[in-house]
Amino acid sequence: MEQLETRVAYLRGLAEGMDVKGSEGRILEEMIRVMDQMAKRMRELEERVDDQEAYLEALDEDLTDVEATYTAKRRTRRPRTRWPSNVRTARRRSSSTTTC
Repeated sequence: MEQLETRVAYLRGLAEGMDVKGSEGRILEEMIRVMDQMAKRMRELEERVDDQEAYLEALDEDLTDVEATYTAKRRTRRPRTRWPSNVRTARRRSSSTTTC
């Protein structure tokens, strides 16, 4: 981006050295002003993109930490006790008959 700003400054110096008068000079000056504004705006946008990239990298690192914590907890969790099918059936029958 600095190269673009340097080139615009170079063009500004050339235009001043040419000493162009009249409408051509005004057009040339305005074109250089527009290019200068565009270069500044592009620099600002580049800085914002850099900030967004840093933010996304931080989010990615946080997400990696959360995933690692979740995965570690899943590995250390006790497995669920599975009742044999005959016990499950008996438990269902006993709970349905004990209603008041």
